[in-house]
Amino acid sequence: MISNTFVNVSAMGIVALLKFFLISIVVSRLSLEDYGLYLIFLLFTYRGMAGFFLFGLPVFVTKLVAENKIAKYVINTSLIISFIVATIIFILWLAFGKYIESALLTRDMQILLVGSLLFQYPLMIFKAAIEGMQKFKLLRTIEVLSAVISFVFTVVWLGFFKDIQVLMYVFFAS
Repeated sequence: MISNTFVNVSAMGIVALLKFFLISIVVSRLSLEDYGLYLIFLLFTYRGMAGFFLFGLPVFVTKLVAENKIAKYVINTSLIISFIVATIIFILWLAFGKYIESALLTRDMQILLVGSLLFQYPLMIFKAAIEGMQKFKLLRTIEVLSAVISFVFTVVWLGFFKDIQVLMYVFFAS
């Protein structure tokens, strides 16, 4: 138990430090206005408001897997449901997204943003299943590696390009 607590706290600390330093790097490469636009953009990704469309499914998976109640069926069904929800959102966006005008997001960026949900929603289910199995070392290792990759991609790409759209592409790459 102490081992899991140490892993959780240290992983959260590493991720928090990386994100803290990343803010200063991004703001120094972009203007404050562009950074604000980027934060608004993040609000509408799966980490923000788009996460509401999963209707609490990851929490449900974590609970049932932790209680060891038919975990295999719960995970399979949840993966299918999450993929169907992401597909519906993607199809609706393709049909009606052309009516949304945005200076920040080009049409390609909009399709990339919504299309990424096809992968991100099922990954949220896998993360919930790993958390339900109480494999915190694996889960936190994945989170730290993801944060490190995101940090490196962002720093490298912003070293070459000082553009808000490039920063959004980097977000999807990591």
